[in-house]
Amino acid sequence: MALKSRKRKKKAHIVVRVLKSILLGLMILIFAAVGFVFFKVFPDLQSIQQHAYETYQHMSEDDFRLVTDTEIFDKDDKQIGVISSGHRYVYVSTDDISPWIKKAYIAQEDRRFYSHHGWDWMAILRAGVSYVKHRRVTQGGSTITQQVIKNTYLTQERSLKRKITEILLAPQLEKKFGKENHGVLL
Repeated sequence: MALKSRKRKKKAHIVVRVLKSILLGLMILIFAAVGFVFFKVFPDLQSIQQHAYETYQHMSEDDFRLVTDTEIFDKDDKQIGVISSGHRYVYVSTDDISPWIKKAYIAQEDRRFYSHHGWDWMAILRAGVSYVKHRRVTQGGSTITQQVIKNTYLTQERSLKRKITEILLAPQLEKKFGKENHGVLL
């Protein structure tokens, strides 16, 4: 009997040691990631914050009007159409958009749209894990608000600086314009 009891205790002890090792490894990985981001971004953080602040100071609803043509390309990168930025567009209030269209768009683009304040740390974490796993960008971590900021105020460049600027601006944009006040953020 005592031999079986010792074997069980030994197995339990091994499981606890393995779990502690995994937890320690995860903590080291998290600290390394935070350290990397800190040392990679910290020198530029003040300029990123200044850029975000200046962008926020000049935001207006007029910024969300389409000012350039939209070009449509096929799978071979051949232009197959152009949507003019001229006066063909009619901007409408969100009250004039079908609730089903809103729900479908949010379900596709940003399921937690109503539960975050501009940026979704779970989506960013999910995209980061996917990036580490596949060693390339396989999914986005941007919210609808971040996409509006990128397409309206920033460039299409994929960089940590741009992502941090989006994260800094997203809560400000939602605070200034809300989620329901105009036809941009549904």
